Amino acid sequence: MYKFQNKTKYQRYLQLSKSKVLEGHLPATDLFSPQSFADFIKKYNTVILKPAIGSRGAGVFKISSLGKNTYQVHTENTTSILNGIKETTNYFKENKKPCPYMVQQWVPLAEHEGKPMDFRVMVQRKKTATPWTVTGKLARLAGPGYIVTNNKRSKATVLTPLEALKLIGVDSNTGKNLLMKIDNIALEAAKQLTKYRPNHRVWGLDMGVDQDNHIWIIEANNAPMIISFKDLNDQGVLKLIKQYKDG
Repeated sequence: MYKFQNKTKYQRYLQLSKSKVLEGHLPATDLFSPQSFADFIKKYNTVILKPAIGSRGAGVFKISSLGKNTYQVHTENTTSILNGIKETTNYFKENKKPCPYMVQQWVPLAEHEGKPMDFRVMVQRKKTATPWTVTGKLARLAGPGYIVTNNKRSKATVLTPLEALKLIGVDSNTGKNLLMKIDNIALEAAKQLTKYRPNHRVWGLDMGVDQDNHIWIIEANNAPMIISFKDLNDQGVLKLIKQYKDG
């Protein structure tokens, strides 16, 4: 059994779930066990199993019930069909990364040409205890056949948020309002996480919208990579992120 560390994505989920403002924006999440997996897939039909410790998109599984005790397992860009919940659980345990895992309600993120899309939202504050600020946002469109949007792992396409929303049929005015709501939710998340890590200065929130334009917080990253922001034409975003990092 692995020693479960305090500073994990699951602990961040628990902290975020204490906020009444955020609770409707968080997919149901629990630590993985054979029982929690069985309960979640029975309730939600499709679940995500992912490492509780940062993995840059590695080791993520999407498991769907196909009925008649048959399950589809999707990891990286490959799928397998298995019979039986016990067999499916054992397959996952044999192929997962050697670390604690979480089981999470699958959120049907908005897609373009069958590829899921999400947003990376950077929320930062300076050493002088300035207020939390959204310093940058980008959208990621997963590579063909992948369930994760990590641009290196799935060869995802990096877009501005408005470009991405336009791809999924959201008009400009609706898109701007949606992005304002994303900012507000991200700022609320950072304030809530401050209660958990009072001296921390940066959070990279992976957020998404579903087909009804409902906003979800997929996870909070405490050491977010910023390399993806180099792919945006507007390098001012990256410059601002670095200013906050250094300030």
